Amino acid sequence: FLSPGDSLVEAGAVAAILYQVVDGCLVETGGSDVTIQPSGEAPVFVHTAAFFAGGVHPCGVVAQTPSIVLGMGQSRKEAIVRNFPALALQLLRDANNSRSQASPY
Repeated sequence: FLSPGDSLVEAGAVAAILYQVVDGCLVETGGSDVTIQPSGEAPVFVHTAAFFAGGVHPCGVVAQTPSIVLGMGQSRKEAIVRNFPALALQLLRDANNSRSQASPY
């Protein structure tokens, strides 16, 4: 559970836990001010690519409202993919798009 103003992650911290936002509203800090909140259509996760790549959080995330967030560790990667196949497909699409934009071929 997070209260308004509580920090979920800091920029540059290792993304060792995948966070799912169950309820409430979070905001990315550091200039982008992107809002992260459940839409009812699909589960919402924080910095998914960083978690699966073993990277770091690109920016901080702070609770804007009272929020409920679940955390899943690295040992749960297979279960996450199994239970959220749309998430895995989106990661593959994003990775493919990144590669095609980086290379003219």
